[in-house]
Amino acid sequence: MTDNSAQFGGGAFDGTLNNCTVTDNSAIYGGGVYNGTLNDCTLTGNSAQYGGGTASGTLNNSIVYYNTASIAWDNHYFSTLNYSCTTPLPAGPGNFTNAPLFITTNGWSNLSPPIQLALH
Repeated sequence: MTDNSAQFGGGAFDGTLNNCTVTDNSAIYGGGVYNGTLNDCTLTGNSAQYGGGTASGTLNNSIVYYNTASIAWDNHYFSTLNYSCTTPLPAGPGNFTNAPLFITTNGWSNLSPPIQLALH
């Protein structure tokens, strides 16, 4: 989901998303997603007043990074995260704040992780 805008959930509202990328959306609440359940998803480049990446959602094994929020300064306003990558560090099991190593964030067009080279 890319380049959408709404009052609640610029990319998606009140649904379940699996293995998706939500990029460059905007809203007042939840620039990427509002009140959704996300599994194995990446939210980047979204903007909102509250929750640049997501607001009032549940995220599992997801990345919520490089989003902006103008009033509530975090990526995950009132959201529950489990085994996810974001900042600031939320409560919940297995969460961490290390920046994801995308190949490039230029235009959010290639968010694949970098290629790992095997050492022989």
